[in-house]
Amino acid sequence: MTIATPTALTEPVVRDQDRYLFDVQGFLHLRGAIAEADRLALLDEVTRQEQLEHDDNRWNPASWGGRPDLPTKMVEGAQIRLNGLLRMSPVFDRCIDYPTVCPYLYDFLPNAQLGNAWSISKGKGVGIGGWHSGFPPADYGFRNGRIHTRSVNTVYFLTDNGPDDGCMTVIPGSHKANIQVDTKWGAGLDLPGAVPVIGKAGDVLVFTESLLHTGLANTSGRRRVNLYYNNASPDFRIPGMPSIAFSYNYAMPPHIRARFTERQKQATEWMAFAKTID
Repeated sequence: MTIATPTALTEPVVRDQDRYLFDVQGFLHLRGAIAEADRLALLDEVTRQEQLEHDDNRWNPASWGGRPDLPTKMVEGAQIRLNGLLRMSPVFDRCIDYPTVCPYLYDFLPNAQLGNAWSISKGKGVGIGGWHSGFPPADYGFRNGRIHTRSVNTVYFLTDNGPDDGCMTVIPGSHKANIQVDTKWGAGLDLPGAVPVIGKAGDVLVFTESLLHTGLANTSGRRRVNLYYNNASPDFRIPGMPSIAFSYNYAMPPHIRARFTERQKQATEWMAFAKTID
């Protein structure tokens, strides 16, 4: 495998308009944020990894006293999810602190710590996902001129995310909701206020995990591939720490972190203290 050199990009300056939109909507859509060479390298590596068998036998539930909650490779019909991307290939390292994305991430979540990184490929027939959020609205706020949130997710669109491709869908403003949503109100776009995030290959979606979100059904037959890098506040106890029996995909072993840049090591500091296994 040949690893392409990441594209040199200029880091943007976060504007008050960006903070306003993120605070009001709960998300920010960065159009054309991924350099084409990087997008193709990432897409090729996801495709390659999806063809491989990933053996999880080292994390036997009996020996660890628990059940790994996220197997490395999960196949459900026409959907494939790969967990723990950084264990698989250094190609995925570049998205830990991608230059056109990390200024927004660190502005909204200073000293963000990377939790799990995963991919989801959707093919025709994959249905509507369930509405969910990683944190309640109480974990989002704005104080002393700054955004405060417990978690920010960054989604890299490696292929087009059209409304028929199973694109991301959100309810803008739900990260501040005082009334709990009732999923009986409707699934997908039938839920009041739901908006599809229609994007092109190379876009990035940055959103607070207090925002309600899901994915639509894939009816186009086109393969939709996204990467997800979920970041948490340093004061949040990331799942899998310190017990590897809970989830071995979160904490990267020392030999993987050794190849990281200094900024990537800072973004994964918690992993140095987690009990893990090579």
